[in-house]
Amino acid sequence: MNKFYETEQPDLVTVISGEFRLYRNGQRLAVSKPQFTDKDGQKRIGKTVSIDLAANKGNQELIRLLQSAIEILQTDNSAQDNK
Repeated sequence: MNKFYETEQPDLVTVISGEFRLYRNGQRLAVSKPQFTDKDGQKRIGKTVSIDLAANKGNQELIRLLQSAIEILQTDNSAQDNK
């Protein structure tokens, strides 16, 4: 059986500290450390962990946690920067 990350092109967001990949069909959210170049000069994905979204459907604790993270991302930091 093929792995979801081998058969599906994810939605990718690169951030300062790594990468987020959403595999919609595989129903996984993966978080990786930044890419690196190996000794053979090949680009590789950094160490990765993933959340099995299908296994966590309806998990209210996880939903609240992710909603809180989204709220932080949407916050205007200019008010804090002026302190």
